[in-house]
Amino acid sequence: MTLGGAVAATVLAFGIGRLFGVVLYQVCPTDPVVFTLAPAVTHSALLASWLPARRAAGLDPLVALRSE
Repeated sequence: MTLGGAVAATVLAFGIGRLFGVVLYQVCPTDPVVFTLAPAVTHSALLASWLPARRAAGLDPLVALRSE
C-alpha cells in the first residue's frame, strides 16, 4: 500500500507541479532533489511497517489471545 501510494503521489506531484509551474517564483516545478528524496521517505515507511509486521507474524495467535 505504501509503495502504491508513493507512486501515485509522485505522478500527481509531477502533474500538479507542471500545472502550477507558472505561479512558482524561482522554483523548478520538477525539482530533482525532491523527486529523488521522496523514495527515501517511502523506504523508511516500508521499513517502519515491515519490522513490526514481521515480528507479529512470528507469534502464535492462540498464545497472543490467551495472554490478553
